[in-house]
Amino acid sequence: MKYYINKQQEIFAYELDGSQDHLIDDKEPITIEEVQAINKAKEDAYKATMEYKINEAKSYLSSTDWYTSRLSETGKAIPEDVLALRTKAREFLSDNDK
Repeated sequence: MKYYINKQQEIFAYELDGSQDHLIDDKEPITIEEVQAINKAKEDAYKATMEYKINEAKSYLSSTDWYTSRLSETGKAIPEDVLALRTKAREFLSDNDK
């Protein structure tokens, strides 16, 4: 693959055989290392957003809900670390998920 970037910082990959060269237009060529660096920067920027943090908190609560079912069905306690993180996630969502 050969990689190109446009003015909006969107990355495109094309076949090396030239069969897609007509799609390149005004894009600039970049290396795979540049692609990886750009993608990492975009990922890091997204992880800093409130949207990401809210989704992570919701995901954690969802992935640990089974502990509450187990407690109700068997009486087996929820581990303290899970309880603490669930409380933290609920408080975070209460403060930020408007």
